[in-house]
Amino acid sequence: LDLLLNADRWIFWGYSLPPADFHAVWLVQLALSFRKNNLPSEVIVIDPKMKEADASKTNLWHLLNRFTNVRTYCNMEEFLKS
Repeated sequence: LDLLLNADRWIFWGYSLPPADFHAVWLVQLALSFRKNNLPSEVIVIDPKMKEADASKTNLWHLLNRFTNVRTYCNMEEFLKS
């Protein structure tokens, strides 16, 4: 939790934060509630599954994208090219 509270950029590599993972979703939501107006400037998600099912519309990334910059990548190569 401390890392989520203090980091300016969040990077999730190989994990799309599925809604079924209640503990992880709760942890991110808890960090966001403590941060309030001090959200991370950027959230980066590197996960091959993200674009397959357009997961960003079905989980917390969609909500986060309303408040901060969320960028999703299918792999590390795509991320490094950006």
